[in-house]
Amino acid sequence: MSDEKHSEIGVWLTTTDNPYDPCDEYDKWKLFDKLHNHDCEELIARFVHLSDQLTETENLIELENAIDSIIAVDLEGVYKKIKKEYTE
Repeated sequence: MSDEKHSEIGVWLTTTDNPYDPCDEYDKWKLFDKLHNHDCEELIARFVHLSDQLTETENLIELENAIDSIIAVDLEGVYKKIKKEYTE
């Protein structure tokens, strides 16, 4: 059994009013998101084009591009992107 850890990069769409981190506090983040009718995950699903034919890295790029597209048309400044590296 190996004790080796590896780093991964994650990218999330959240809102400026959500006090929870979707990476570290997903359940609280999701509840806040739903209660305030932001529905970030559903919004991403309308913009993103993920595929089993793409690599994990390519899918991450697609996800980040979708988030960037959402933010680009967000005239009210409600949404923001969180991108961070974490170790598993």
